[in-house]
Formats: sequence, structure tokens, C-alpha cells
Amino acid sequence: MENRILQIIPANDWFAVTDDIAGIPLFSRVICWALIEDDDFGNVVVGMTASDLGITEVSEGTAYCHADRREVIELDWRIKQYEKKNYCKY
Repeated sequence: MENRILQIIPANDWFAVTDDIAGIPLFSRVICWALIEDDDFGNVVVGMTASDLGITEVSEGTAYCHADRREVIELDWRIKQYEKKNYCKY
């Protein structure tokens, strides 16, 4: 049985954060939070995103960040990349 949506509320300024194959953070706008009835876990809240495929539930294990933290996450990634490049230099 598919999860049943019990309630939704807007998710203003929230993003789902995943990494692409190179480890670069990708941000997908979360359009709403949904309270769903899950057969395995009971009632849970999940983010919902929109794409060409329609509105979908964010994958389990995906991180979320508010817009005011997005620049921090991007900067942290850039610092890690810089450290990787300079780690093996003598």
C-alpha cells in the first residue's frame, strides 16, 4: 500500500540537500511538508519536491536545510575541496 498523505503545510525557504556523483551539494526546493501515514513507521513528516515528473516525496536519508544555511553548506563544501587539493602538496 502506498503512503497516505494526512496533511500538508508550506515549506517556505527549505531545501533538500543531496550530493551528485562528484560530491557537489545539490539543492532541491521543498515545496511542502507532508504528514504521511507509513505502514512501517506510523505517521511521519517528509519533504515534497516538484520536478518534471510531478510532486514527489524526498528520499529517505536526505538532509534538509533552511535557505539561511545554504551558503554555509556551499562554503563548507568549497573549503573541503580546497583542503583536498592542498593536502598532498609538500
